[in-house]
Amino acid sequence: MSPTCDRGAGTVTDVALWERWNSSGGPNYPSEKVVQYTFRCFPPALRKGTRVLDLGCGSGINTWFLAREGFRVTASDVALAGLANTRARLMRDALQAELVRADAGLQPFPDASFDYLICVRVLELLPRPELQNALVAECSRLLVRGGRGLVMFASALDYGFQHPEMSPAPFYPPDERQVDDMFKPRFSSVDIDTYQTSYQGGKLLEHNFLITVVR
Repeated sequence: MSPTCDRGAGTVTDVALWERWNSSGGPNYPSEKVVQYTFRCFPPALRKGTRVLDLGCGSGINTWFLAREGFRVTASDVALAGLANTRARLMRDALQAELVRADAGLQPFPDASFDYLICVRVLELLPRPELQNALVAECSRLLVRGGRGLVMFASALDYGFQHPEMSPAPFYPPDERQVDDMFKPRFSSVDIDTYQTSYQGGKLLEHNFLITVVR
């Protein structure tokens, strides 16, 4: 596994918040939507040569999944705690990935560096529309022509926004018009979907945008 690189981290993000966020080690299982989309779009024969970026990897459970499935994986995050957790997770299973410390909207990679990109539950945590817009612009810049991306983030219906006392960090979810404006001009194909799960007899709602794109 490549050593962690540190390139311009912390320029627009509250780094201390994400160090605390990752201190518990993060989730133990990859996102089911990442698993579903990956298996649907990238059969095993294609994975070995496919370059994928986990942008905002947190503690690396999706990075671990992608490395386990044979992709050429790079993972970036602003939090050293998250990258350390990612490194430990990979090492336990002798998996390989390049880990890079970078702010979400300031990725240090050349244009068209990746064939596939995922960004899971990052966009809604950026506190200003221009930062969210910069993140989507980076997703577009980093994908090759024809490359695929999956971007997931909470909507304003999500309990993390409706009940901020239940979330370890504040949410700043964009509305549907902002989602259209950010994504549609930057990709040749954009599918904007949502999915939801309710808890406690419907009292709490987890509600996410699920954006799948082709550059």
